Amino acid sequence: MRLLSLSVLVFAGVTLVPVALLAWLIGGNLPIARVIAVALFAVVVGGVSGALSIHYLLKHIRRLLSGVLAIAQGGLGQQVPVEGKNELSELAHALNYMSTQVRTYDDEQKQLLATVKQGGLETVRALVNAIHARDAYTRGHANRVAKLSVLVAKELGLTGDELLHVEYGAILHDVGKIGIRDNILLKPAQLGKDEMEIMKAHPEHGRRILDKVSFLKPVVPLVYHHHEWFDGSGYPGKLKGEEIPLGARIIAAADTYDAITTNRPYQQGRSFEQAKPILENLRGKHLDPKVLDALYEAVRKRPFRFAQNEMSEIETIELVPRGEVQAAPAEVVAIEDATRTPPRVSHAAAPK
Repeated sequence: MRLLSLSVLVFAGVTLVPVALLAWLIGGNLPIARVIAVALFAVVVGGVSGALSIHYLLKHIRRLLSGVLAIAQGGLGQQVPVEGKNELSELAHALNYMSTQVRTYDDEQKQLLATVKQGGLETVRALVNAIHARDAYTRGHANRVAKLSVLVAKELGLTGDELLHVEYGAILHDVGKIGIRDNILLKPAQLGKDEMEIMKAHPEHGRRILDKVSFLKPVVPLVYHHHEWFDGSGYPGKLKGEEIPLGARIIAAADTYDAITTNRPYQQGRSFEQAKPILENLRGKHLDPKVLDALYEAVRKRPFRFAQNEMSEIETIELVPRGEVQAAPAEVVAIEDATRTPPRVSHAAAPK
């Protein structure tokens, strides 16, 4: 508005002198009052017409500026109304063309990125499926851990990309087992010390696999550190407390809960009430107390047992060939060692 007022004053001042001079030349002996009146009339008319012209100009400039700001703030494809045929309308046409082209380019880039991400994720899922085909214990386990991890993460206030990273990390937390030999991964007995050390390498294998997929880089620390213990006695980095990525602490809690509550050929899955004392023994040692409380809240809000929502007892029994036995996975052995809950594992043959 200051620009408009100043423009009117300037226009009026510039107009006053020639109009007054013209009135004097025409009027000859006209009284000075008449000359002044004519001059003032001319100034008013000129000022009003000038103000209207400037208002029209400023209106279109504001539209252009609004369009530029909208595009700068992410409103790609934003169009500015075009009126008349003048320099400003040509500028508006150019801005609209630029906005359309940028929108088209952005859409193409997003589509390309989505295709790359989808291809990478499908590749990783194929690896996970390969693990599931080799190891009966992981079948259904990753999806259950992912679902519970997301619910726990929500209880802790995670949203957006952080929530997505937790979900992907949970789905992929055991992907490194693709690098473990069958005679160890599928051994129908408790692992020896040296074999256990080989099994402990699966987070490193997972890190190497996922590190090559650019969009999964934020997930790598979650997969790599999901076997860290809150007291620093875990592996591979012996991280302690909040040195461990929050997503890894969430996955560790969900992983532990699933290991305790799932029906397996070597154990009867415990109810939440039976699992809670075991989990409490792990508070501050294996599990982050804050995350454990969030897990309790997530399970409390959903009274069904997560361990049973995807796998029936019959399906569980059929995972092990008839007449064979299956050892408890290393994770379960470690948990039962920590809690001193006998018997540690039962090697009874699967029911026929």
